[in-house]
Amino acid sequence: MAEDRGVDQEEGLAVLLAEADGRLKQAGRRFAPYAVRAGELAARLREERFHLAVLGQFKRGKSSLINALLGGEFLPASSVPMTALPTVIGRGNTRWAKITFADGRTDEGTFSDDSALEAYLSRFVAEQANPGNRLGVNQVDVEYPASLLAGGITLIDTPGIGSTFQHNTDTTLQFLSQCDAALFVVSADPPITAAEVAFLQAVQQHVRRFFFVLNKADYLSASEREVVAGFLRQVLQEKAGVAAPIPVYLVSARQALSAKKAGDRNLLAESGLSLLEETLIAFFRQEKQAVLTAAIGAKLAAVLQEALLELELTVRALELPVDELTTKQALLAQKLTELTAEQRLAGDLLAGDRKRTLAFLEEQAAALRKKAGEYLDRIVAEQLGGYRPGLEQEVQAALAETVPTFFDRELKAASDRFGEYIAGVLAPHQQRAEMLVSSVRQAAASIFALDYQVTEQATVFYMKRQPYWVKEKWKTGLGGIPHTWLESLLPASVRLARIRKRLEQQAEELVLQNVENLRWALWQNAETTFHSFGETLKTRLLEAVSGTSQAVAAATAQKQGQVEAAKAELVRLQEEAEALRQLVRRAAALCLSR
Repeated sequence: MAEDRGVDQEEGLAVLLAEADGRLKQAGRRFAPYAVRAGELAARLREERFHLAVLGQFKRGKSSLINALLGGEFLPASSVPMTALPTVIGRGNTRWAKITFADGRTDEGTFSDDSALEAYLSRFVAEQANPGNRLGVNQVDVEYPASLLAGGITLIDTPGIGSTFQHNTDTTLQFLSQCDAALFVVSADPPITAAEVAFLQAVQQHVRRFFFVLNKADYLSASEREVVAGFLRQVLQEKAGVAAPIPVYLVSARQALSAKKAGDRNLLAESGLSLLEETLIAFFRQEKQAVLTAAIGAKLAAVLQEALLELELTVRALELPVDELTTKQALLAQKLTELTAEQRLAGDLLAGDRKRTLAFLEEQAAALRKKAGEYLDRIVAEQLGGYRPGLEQEVQAALAETVPTFFDRELKAASDRFGEYIAGVLAPHQQRAEMLVSSVRQAAASIFALDYQVTEQATVFYMKRQPYWVKEKWKTGLGGIPHTWLESLLPASVRLARIRKRLEQQAEELVLQNVENLRWALWQNAETTFHSFGETLKTRLLEAVSGTSQAVAAATAQKQGQVEAAKAELVRLQEEAEALRQLVRRAAALCLSR
């Protein structure tokens, strides 16, 4: 079975990583850095997480479905809407939750049972307790002792889409880029709405795989289930553009949770949840883990190839006559000097592109300031009419309602453009860096007549993006004097003009602060990206140069010592080299077998 093959590949890679770590440590102190890299790959294999979002409209039973999947009742699941706060749920040995606020404060706790955890979460995620997220909660993290999460799956409970709370839909859209797949939850009342269809049309490009769940299936008869599921498939294909075939999982989250509590396997199977769980686990193992396994296997093969080259260089140097070894060592030193000079040139080119990138950022920020200013000024102008009591508060409320939608869209677009620009700028530098690093080892292999194949692919540097908008920053007076009594003495036309001026100033402050927040975040991220790229290039080149140089130098020193000791070292290194060759072949075979 494909599932068994995926598990076997993952287990095989874990064994291979352990063997590689041991073999590299056994080869000698010079190979300790390679053992460290193999250990890092093993940690990545162990710690990789699969992010599964749960999407759906308010009252579809999303939280109830998650409770059923995890076998507990800790997520608030009532008739009260949840606020715009995705809740990230990972594996833990105890019930634990952490609330992170926008100002950096945190609040966390460990809970003895589900009801205590639910009560705690409700204080922060329920719309009734935290309307419009007035508490300033930035993130909710939960750890829960559930077997489903033990396999590396992280569930994300998202706000209801398409409800009266528009900020819920906006937040859900923002969060999808972090997800690998999504459960889309609907129910029979009705099967799917126009808002859900529109949402699916918008997000299909952001999520590679959807699992469609028809919840509350126990409210339908057997014949009704088929009719409703068929209708849902038709709408998904014809209206939402979902490609066929479209599996629909009919589930009763209510029945499933009851079955898990009672340990009733028959009821659990009847609820439809077992099939959904099996599908999710199989998907995680077969597809997600297959990609991860192949990537780590390729990286391991590259690490082993580099270590093998160093071993073979030492072996070849021990085999050569002293005169020939001295000549080749001089040729290698000359070539390495030339490549180091090329690295300095590459650094100069990178520095130039860094300056041009930051200049591009300033141009984009200026354009966004202009666009945002014109947009908010237009909102102010449209809202202002003749003077009337409460006019200023009305316009402020209109701006407060408009700012999140506008800035979320525009800042995300600007951030995406800048990220794409950096990716385009760094692409030729990445190619140049890979060629430079591989040239070091290829030069050594050529001089000493060894076979060497470049297997490692370029490391892609991504810029982390954290767009951020400020919803309100209002002034309540002019010049520090409360306008409630001062302006009441002025003519209505003068009061209107003063209100207009204040509102335009407030809109300008919103524009400046929001755009500056984005500009500063992107500036820092760009600086970090370029610095990381340059340092990584230097480190990798230094590792390649020192590795090849030390391999030959070690052999030279050995040849100048006792002859018998040199012969014994040659035999040992030949055995180590053969062991590494076998590991390289196994890593390559693992990559090809997916």
